[in-house]
Amino acid sequence: MKKYKEKILNNLIDVYERSSLYKGTSLNERNISFKFTVKNIKDYFDEDNYLKKEEIEQSAKELEGLELIKIIWGKGYEDHLIKRVDLNVNRINEAYKLLKRKSKGNSEKECINLLKKYVEEGFVLGKFSREMINKLEEKASIKKYLDIENIEECKNILNALKNVISQQEEIFKRNFSIRIFNDSKRFEAIEGKVLRILKDFTSEETLTLEEFNIFNNPSYVYFKGNTRLKLKNKVLDIVDLKFGIGISSQDLNEIREVEINTSKIITIENLTTFNTFNEDDFVCIYLGGFHNNARRELLKRIKKDNGGKKFYHFGDIDCGGFKILKHLREKTSIDFIPYNMNLETLINGRSYCKELTQNDKRVLEEMLKEESFKEFYDVFEYMLKENIKLEQEHLCYE
Repeated sequence: MKKYKEKILNNLIDVYERSSLYKGTSLNERNISFKFTVKNIKDYFDEDNYLKKEEIEQSAKELEGLELIKIIWGKGYEDHLIKRVDLNVNRINEAYKLLKRKSKGNSEKECINLLKKYVEEGFVLGKFSREMINKLEEKASIKKYLDIENIEECKNILNALKNVISQQEEIFKRNFSIRIFNDSKRFEAIEGKVLRILKDFTSEETLTLEEFNIFNNPSYVYFKGNTRLKLKNKVLDIVDLKFGIGISSQDLNEIREVEINTSKIITIENLTTFNTFNEDDFVCIYLGGFHNNARRELLKRIKKDNGGKKFYHFGDIDCGGFKILKHLREKTSIDFIPYNMNLETLINGRSYCKELTQNDKRVLEEMLKEESFKEFYDVFEYMLKENIKLEQEHLCYE
């Protein structure tokens, strides 16, 4: 097929597939048109090569002869110029066949059939699949998450999503990709869409793959303070290390017991804050900015080994910080006490605050409806009123 036939017909079908006529929501008859403008079809207006204009007009006439389009010519002194072409929607199937192009309807059906395999899955995947099916049945776009014209990529995204959610042991990203695709870089190509689905369908904008045990590089848990880590054949005494020690997450299972020799234990969200925090009656633990199953099991073991100790959590005064605290409490069954995450701290740190994003405001409004955040309602209301949030690294310790 000549390139101009293909260009004209593909543009018309693109317009058709985006139209209310295709979606079945149009109340009036309307034309599906492709206007002949310099922007849309530059060659038609090339005064240095009149043959291009003739070829384009011949292509349009041939399509009109096949009853696929209707040519609308100019009037008066422009009656020798094509102003636009209109698609004959009654012969849309013939247009697809001529282009050897899969119809959007067939692509939608294929994607719906793929999504149906996942509707009974738990967590995000089932909810996502059901919502995408509903959108496709309503002829709505889901391109933010899935390109229905690339069904192989859709398959890869859904397969990756299922495996990310079920990943229990820590694994490097490229090894994860090899395991599910037999290709070390395939997952990286779709990682952005997988994360977007996870973030949007959990309302956790700060969500990372590390929370699902998938890492670019080895991660570490840091300890600081009067504590001893008992391994299989030796004991690590941390008390004399002013800046603490980092243990690779790969080695956490080697720790047999954690002996805490202070009355308080604090988990800290930010590494800078961990390094500057200097209160002798605390043992500090930096979890790497997130907590996954391995880290939660470590905290439960510390709780078991050290009955009667109080657990605190020091996080940012923002949506993410409070959600991390909530998740720590829920996932470990430890009653973490918030440290410097109150209204007084927010007011005192006013000069260091940042403005809330629109997403911050939306999430805070939602959190104000959750009973589990009731103790922080005054903080949330002040944050919204003053349009502020506070990151903990701005709170310095001498």
